[in-house]
Amino acid sequence: MEDNYKILYISYNSIIEPLSKSQVIPYLKGLGSENFCMVLLTYEKIIDSEKFREIKENLKSVGIEWHWLRYHKRPKLLAAILDILAGFLYSLKLYRKNRFRLVHARSYIPATVGICLKAFLRIKLIFDLRGLLADDYVDGNLMIKQGISYKATKFLEKLILKNSDEIVVLTKKLKGYLKSSSKIKAEIDVIPCCVDIDRFCGNFDKFAIRQKLNIGKDDFVFLYIGSVGTWYLADEAINFFLVAKKLLKGKAKFLFLSHSDKSIITEFINNLNADPDDFIIINAEFENMPEYIASGDVSFVFYKPTFARIATSPVKFSESIASGKSVIVNSGIGDLDEFVS
Repeated sequence: MEDNYKILYISYNSIIEPLSKSQVIPYLKGLGSENFCMVLLTYEKIIDSEKFREIKENLKSVGIEWHWLRYHKRPKLLAAILDILAGFLYSLKLYRKNRFRLVHARSYIPATVGICLKAFLRIKLIFDLRGLLADDYVDGNLMIKQGISYKATKFLEKLILKNSDEIVVLTKKLKGYLKSSSKIKAEIDVIPCCVDIDRFCGNFDKFAIRQKLNIGKDDFVFLYIGSVGTWYLADEAINFFLVAKKLLKGKAKFLFLSHSDKSIITEFINNLNADPDDFIIINAEFENMPEYIASGDVSFVFYKPTFARIATSPVKFSESIASGKSVIVNSGIGDLDEFVS
């Protein structure tokens, strides 16, 4: 590998989202140490100039050149077109300075930008397929399978897959599905969601953390990490907890580590006639996740086992295992059946 092989990495996730902090930045840091020169372009929903300056300097210190564009949400189709056009034009500007040889595109909008850049600049494209977007939306009741939006998204998916030089997926199941159902010439690599083990294997004082959270030393703590609703089975996790609590003779707590609205989580609890005092709800920041997970005993990884879940590799599973916690999973989630068995 020649020195300073330049790559443009385009992500539709904000730089401040937990997924960017766990699944983008660490990878780019690692690549930067292997003679790759990484240029990162993200789409930002909330603009914080002061915070962005600090982030830019921090990334620069580890060899990552970061740029951002404003994310547009509505109207949906027009917003997507605007984001693609803005991404393409800004990437051309970046190319004049950096002359990158490769575009790594995380998800559909960045990959569409990547196709345009590939055609215009004759460079290579890696498509980082994070999931089957249209099918995900159908499973979450955000799209109907017979609708124009679904058909347009599936058409775009096929176009990107056809024009990619390499494809990254999260699961063996998705790789098998793509190989059997699509005429794809590109190599497909499986890279599941990973964690920085050093962060999660730290020497945490479990009971000191519990004391701060008002959790008893002898309580058996169930962890629920992530969002509620759409593809997630919060009801089932709470019902599991209610049964377990009886078996544990009341010595149990349920710790929600979620960015979902607290009122929505409270509604789930109230609808199942659970005791609110058994639940601790924390809007946990990425930096504090290792210590909060350290306070628990077992994690839930529950998803609706629908078709689109063949593409799912839950970060919460990796984080929990890295922290030494047992995990309760339902079947039909990516490659987890294989991992567990």
